[in-house]
Amino acid sequence: MTDPDDRRDPADQPVQTAAPQQPDDPVAPADEPPLANADDVIADPNSASVAASALPPADPIDAAAWAHPPYDSHDSFNPVPPAPAPPAPAPRPASAARAVPAARPAPAAAPRTEPNYQVIGWIVMSLVGGALLGGGCVTCVGALGGGVRDDVEDNNGPHVGVVELTGAISDGTEVVRQLRRFSHQPNIEAIVVRIDSPGGAVAPSQEMFQAIREASVEKPVVISMGSIAASGGFWVAMAGDWIVASPGSITGSIGVISQTPDLRGLAELVRVELHTYKTGPHKDIGSPFRAPSAGDEVIVMELLSDVYEQFVGIIAERRHLDLDTVRRFADGRIFTGRKAQEMGLVDQMGGLYDAAARALVMAEERNAAKDKRSVEPIEDRPSLVYPHRPSPGLLRLLSEEAGAAAMSGAGRAAARALDARTEPRIELR
Repeated sequence: MTDPDDRRDPADQPVQTAAPQQPDDPVAPADEPPLANADDVIADPNSASVAASALPPADPIDAAAWAHPPYDSHDSFNPVPPAPAPPAPAPRPASAARAVPAARPAPAAAPRTEPNYQVIGWIVMSLVGGALLGGGCVTCVGALGGGVRDDVEDNNGPHVGVVELTGAISDGTEVVRQLRRFSHQPNIEAIVVRIDSPGGAVAPSQEMFQAIREASVEKPVVISMGSIAASGGFWVAMAGDWIVASPGSITGSIGVISQTPDLRGLAELVRVELHTYKTGPHKDIGSPFRAPSAGDEVIVMELLSDVYEQFVGIIAERRHLDLDTVRRFADGRIFTGRKAQEMGLVDQMGGLYDAAARALVMAEERNAAKDKRSVEPIEDRPSLVYPHRPSPGLLRLLSEEAGAAAMSGAGRAAARALDARTEPRIELR
């Protein structure tokens, strides 16, 4: 009879496996110790992990591979079964295109308007180019039709145009342009010319004088003297219908001057010789490389006397003084605004706003006389209107700074002395 215990499933029976024997491999080293028996390993209660690693795995193993197991180079007691080689990838033809998975359809969205990058690029280029070349944003606005508007200090009161004359006088084109513009502008009631200049060239001073007289035909023009209005600035001030100055304003300096340096010693020091070819004896008059002759001095003094008489005649005519009275103080001296009022050269003490208020009063008087009515008092304060000046631009500012640094000090004096124009420079200063 069969024991009931012997009727169990053969798969549940414990498998008695003998330790694999050392193969006759001539390559294996002869001095390696033999593998331990499984019973010896299991008998040690403290080496359960070693016994577990010594037992064959439950998965079926190739018999041929197990009969000749490889050995770990570090542990000769642990047989390492060979790892199955990964399948080699199938070769892909060189011309075969890589398969791209189909993109998932995007969800439906509202139509989007793409920005016009070409228009944006043109706008950016216009802004940068205008800022560099001198127009700034004003150039772009003017090109787009926006125009340039004047700078108004206050829009509530009647408008008075302000034209500023500052610094040495060398060119009067801008002042003349502003005067003509304000004189024909219907929203401008009167004009104030603010002078803060020590003088300068004769011809620009005369041009601005004439422009003020022409603008005065259309609207009253009041002169406001700043810190200094001397020589050529004083000549321009004589054109106003009314002159307002502060008590401490520096004015006067009525006269004409011309200076020519003598650089013969410098030319000898640096061993420079100048050869001059001329069609007349006075063609190089005022040259810094030769001494002036007696004839040169006579010609220059006649020139200065002519300009001086024009200056004195303008003062006598505009201030209603005789020539002898003007000549007594027209010797180049300067005086304050208060002294000028005592001499009859200034009408009123005050500042810029006083001059603007006076200009409105004169405009009301002119309008009342034209309309044949009585003069009405002006209660509102004037609103000053300044002509808008565009930005000079980055390149111009940099060039002016570089030029000022190069022309400062002795460099400026040397440049003026070495000016190609040998004619004497006549100035009102």
